[in-house]
Amino acid sequence: MCFESNEKVLAIGDNLRTDIKGANNLSIDSIFITEGVHRKEFNNFSELNKLLGKYNVTANFFQKELKW
Repeated sequence: MCFESNEKVLAIGDNLRTDIKGANNLSIDSIFITEGVHRKEFNNFSELNKLLGKYNVTANFFQKELKW
């Protein structure tokens, strides 16, 4: 574990199977980058809940892309 249990942590990822599922498994907040791996699996933001349900995950936040 690279963080203490009392620290605030936000997982950032574009893969629901790994990044977001991992955050869910650790009970930490996550932000799903929508223009990543799954960008062709939904047409608009209103379909995101259906996509999350397909992979049996939850995301706390959504962002189109991540820029460094």
